[in-house]
Amino acid sequence: MLSFRATHSTDPEAARLLAAYFAERVSGWQGQDTTYQPKPADFSRGALLVAEKDGEAIGVGGIRPVAGHGMEVKHLYVAPEGRGTGAGRALLRELERRAVSLGAHRMVLDTNADLESANRLYRAEGYQSVEPFNDNPNATNWFAKDLPATWVLVHGACTYPSIFDGWRGPLTAMGAAEILAPDLQAGADPATLTTAGQAAQVRAALDAARHPVVLVGWSMGGLVALTVADHPAVAGLVLLEPSVPAPLLDPDRRIVTPGPGLLDPETTYGPADDGQPRRPESAWARDERKNGVDVPALPASTRALVVWGPEFPDRGQRVAELIGAEELELGASHVDMVLDGATREAVLAAWRREG
Repeated sequence: MLSFRATHSTDPEAARLLAAYFAERVSGWQGQDTTYQPKPADFSRGALLVAEKDGEAIGVGGIRPVAGHGMEVKHLYVAPEGRGTGAGRALLRELERRAVSLGAHRMVLDTNADLESANRLYRAEGYQSVEPFNDNPNATNWFAKDLPATWVLVHGACTYPSIFDGWRGPLTAMGAAEILAPDLQAGADPATLTTAGQAAQVRAALDAARHPVVLVGWSMGGLVALTVADHPAVAGLVLLEPSVPAPLLDPDRRIVTPGPGLLDPETTYGPADDGQPRRPESAWARDERKNGVDVPALPASTRALVVWGPEFPDRGQRVAELIGAEELELGASHVDMVLDGATREAVLAAWRREG
């Protein structure tokens, strides 16, 4: 079985495969009146993957950001013993998935016309010839491919999907090909709605997504998103002050028996003056959150970012540490995590790893 492991260029297996890549390029170089010039890439702001089959490292490849062009594929290589197995194609597709999780919506690469199998692979995978975007002396062909992504936006307990309406324009400008905002109460009796029922709405959106998904959840929606974040469609996860999962709750908390009922949003959370409509919340699902909702471990390939502010500091660093996420602390209020334009841009810039 083929698997992929994120690593760095000093990893012994990665270093061995990269050395073999450069040695093969030097020995097979056919450029007239020129010599191949090895130029190891810096993947510190991208990703470097080792492909492993049955525990044996057989391939390597990485991506790095290129200003104005998205992410660039570099040093894609499969050892002779792994060729003809589809490993190169699978590695390229996994690199595309990682690029989406890094906020890229376009992939570029360069290669040499003498590498016929590589050129065939890139064209078969939808890469189109473009004008040179660099001055690489080893390259004769330049390619690019759009990387469509689906963003799935998950609202909070008493709100509607429309609370994320302000995100649609910026996400479209970022290259989002599809934006889905499931209604966690759709088709359900809110009085008997459980956390599993809410999660089913998100899972249905993930099943329907046409592209790799960046899953965004706010408040209660963040916890619900986290319960399905191991879905194979999810390439990235952004949690905006999520409700706290079970492992981080007070071990001495009082456990109640969840039952049907509705909670008035103003009585439960206080009056809101942000202009957003509110609706009653399921008492059943809220009791489950207070009792503790367990969440799965995130796949190693899924990038995650946890964002929090001064209103709910307990929903920040500890959650990030629990799931192995990147951290972003902002000065915004809880509701401004979704409504404030400057906060939204700070979150999206962090997702794109700008600054």
